[in-house]
Amino acid sequence: MASSTMRFETPQALWTQLARLRDLSHLVLAAASENNLDRMQRYCDESEVLVATLAPDMATHGADPEAQRLLHEIAGLQSRVRQELQQLTQATAAELATLRNTRSRFRGLRLHGTDCDAAHVNLPS
Repeated sequence: MASSTMRFETPQALWTQLARLRDLSHLVLAAASENNLDRMQRYCDESEVLVATLAPDMATHGADPEAQRLLHEIAGLQSRVRQELQQLTQATAAELATLRNTRSRFRGLRLHGTDCDAAHVNLPS
């Protein structure tokens, strides 16, 4: 069992960085709720850099199980958020491609021609 003073033996800078990671997680969730993919990407990138920076510090001060657990949980959350962000980005790109295709079909219609019917506009199934 860890001693009650172990947390205080871990450098304050380490706890400050862990707190920043926690704050970044909240910012990512806020950006996600606003569907702001750019902000999500920016916060995810900052989190990944911070996790990579913290890993050597955690190895040095690995005796603190609370700090280890916190970093592990945040890194796992970061991985899940990154996967979700990639899925959202791919879905958005697919929707934009469909929009561009549809817009092109509308521009190609002859509004006063005899061959203007729904088949020219409808997307193939």
